Amino acid sequence: VVALAPGEEQVIGTLRLLLDAPRAKVGRVAVRRDWRGHGIASRMLELALAEARAQGCEGVRLASQAHVAALYERAGFVVESELFEEAGIPHVWMGLRLSPES
Repeated sequence: VVALAPGEEQVIGTLRLLLDAPRAKVGRVAVRRDWRGHGIASRMLELALAEARAQGCEGVRLASQAHVAALYERAGFVVESELFEEAGIPHVWMGLRLSPES
């Protein structure tokens, strides 16, 4: 998923979705610093979850930096691990069970 600035061709956010039914994995979520706090990550996540659901995935996992875990909790993810370090940054594994859309 790539987000573009309104009216521009400038990339302001990215999100990688790996589909491996029955689970998908979200990774490499990034939003340009001057666009943070505008719902870009939440919208990209919403689109990624819809695609995972459409492809028949039953759940999604991601490794979240600990300081932004609340973003994913608001989307329904739950923490599934203790803290661990990746590249010197505290992370937690999080998961979300997807329900079929009606």
